[in-house]
This record gives sequence, structure tokens and C-alpha cells, in this order.
Amino acid sequence: MKRDDDDFINEDAINDLIHYAEDEESDIPDDDFYEEETEDYEEINEPIIRQVYKEYNDEVYFENDKKNTRLGIILGVVIGIIAVIAFITIDTGLIGNYKNNFANNFAKIFENFIDDGSEQIIETPKPEVKYENIVTSNKVISFDQANETEFAPYRGGIICAKMNYMAFIDETGTIAWETDTAIVEPILKTAGNYILLAEKGRSKICLYAERRLVYDIDDADYIMTANVSEDGDVVAVTNKSSYKGGISVYNKTGEQIYSWASGSDTVICADISASSRRVAVSLLNTENTVKSKILLFDVNKTESYASIDVEDTVIFDMDFTGNILNAFGDNRAVGIGENGKVVYDNTFEGVQLTHS
Repeated sequence: MKRDDDDFINEDAINDLIHYAEDEESDIPDDDFYEEETEDYEEINEPIIRQVYKEYNDEVYFENDKKNTRLGIILGVVIGIIAVIAFITIDTGLIGNYKNNFANNFAKIFENFIDDGSEQIIETPKPEVKYENIVTSNKVISFDQANETEFAPYRGGIICAKMNYMAFIDETGTIAWETDTAIVEPILKTAGNYILLAEKGRSKICLYAERRLVYDIDDADYIMTANVSEDGDVVAVTNKSSYKGGISVYNKTGEQIYSWASGSDTVICADISASSRRVAVSLLNTENTVKSKILLFDVNKTESYASIDVEDTVIFDMDFTGNILNAFGDNRAVGIGENGKVVYDNTFEGVQLTHS
């Protein structure tokens, strides 16, 4: 009896399952319907699908890039470690040469910074020697009234001139000769074989060849300063009445060969060239600012042939060396060629030049 009930139950259950399966199968749409539904679904949701697909791909690519980057870093570190180990351990070939050169250059760069307790001496090129200053004797001689005496180099020795007296001391310190003069306050200049004595604030001019008097003359005006050339030509700066100064030029026989006067600027100094008989005159103007002017004259012409302005300085001395005129001011030195062109101009800041 029990077995029959079980069979009845199982059979009913099986029938129920069969009917359920048939009902579910009838609910499954056919292929055409599925495709149509799918197309409609994709068309409606296409933007969403594309966005999801893009985000998915981006995430995939990003993860791949991260993996590749990590792999590249690891590979670079490994290669760098291998290169460092090779550089440290290998002492031959190109690497060995590079290490040696690097060590030598590094040592040269820093060798001057090593403090060994001694002073580092840096040698500089020696300037070209253009003159010699050699003391051959240190003999000291007595000379009365030396503080009131003018001195000038002459033929390896020294000319000494004071009131009514002149002497020559040779290279041994011996007074080789001495003579009386008629000059109270001497202006002393020497060039070549000639000695010029002029009386400051008076009109007397005396030219000597060694101790021999060549001439003794009086200028028409009072003498402020004077110069002589190696040919015996003399240029004197005078006060020139009714002018701001002037110049008088005499040849070695005492004949006046040239004169000139300034009406606007004060005459400070002058010199004459032995090679060309050119005369240079320094003028000073202080109306607005300090300004010097250098005029060049040819003794065979009336007016100057060149004029050079020197701003903010007082040219107090000039000297011809060959064809170059060297002009010295209180803060500069200027060189002028024969044609009147400036060949050098050296300015000295923070100092005052007083003589040359």
C-alpha cells in the first residue's frame, strides 16, 4: 500500500515538472524576436554601452601602462647598478682611461684649495722693461742749501742750480765743475748738451753748453716757466701785458724766432720739439668748468694747426719724446701725435698728480 502511494506521488511530481518545462519553453521567444529585441536594446542604450566600453578599455590600458612603467623602472635600476659595478671594478680600456683622466683633472682643480699652512704665491707675467733704474753708487755728498736748489739730470750726473750758482755733480758724486750765475730764482731745464737757466718772475734767459754760457738775454715780459730742446731751441711762457699769457721762442743763438699771445685762456706751460720745431702750448679755462686746451704751432706759421681739448683736468707740464707730445695733468696723462691726434689717454682716479 505504501509503495503504491510513493509511485503515485512520483508520477504526479514528474508530470508537474514536464508541464512546467513546457510552459517555460513556450515563454522563450524565437530567434527573430530575440534579434529584434537585442537591436532595439542596443539602439536605445548605445551611449551607455559606449561609455562603459570606453571606461573599461581606459582602465585596461591604464593598468597596462602602470605595469609597463614599473617594468621600465625596474629594468633601468638593474642596468644602472650593473654599470656602476662595472665602472668601479674595471680599470682597463676606455673606462680605465676615463677614470684616470677624471681623477687627474679633479686633483688639478682642487689642489689650490688645499691649505697646507703656507702662503699661495701666484706668479704674474713680468712687464716689459722699458727703462733701467740702476744705482751704481750710494755715496752721500754735502750740498749747501739743497732745499733751495733746483736739480736736473745731465750727462749721467746732476745739474744743481740755486741763487747765483750752478754746479755739475758727475756719476761718482764728485763736483766736476761749478760756476757763478746772474739768476736769483732759477728755472732749470736740461736737454742733450744744453742747460737752460731762466729767472722766474723776471725776464732773464741764459743758455749753457756744459759750463760755457752760450747767450744771456732779456725777454720783453716776465717769465713764468720755460723749456729747452736738444737742439738748443728755447720756449718761454711769459705774462704778456694785456693778455692772459704768451710764448716766446729763441734759437740757440738767442734770436727770437716766434711769439704768440692768448687773449681768452691762461697759458700754463709749453715745450718745443727738437725733431720738427713744433711748439705745444697748454691753456686753461675755468669759466664754467676746469678745461685744458693744447695748441700745436709750427714756428713758420702764424696760427696753430691743431687744437686738443682735455676736459676736467689741468695740464701743468708737457714733454716732447721724438714726435710724441706727452701732456701731464692733475689726473691724467695724454699722448698726442705729430698730426694732433690723441694716441693715448690715461686717467688716474682717486689720486692727484703733482709733477712728472
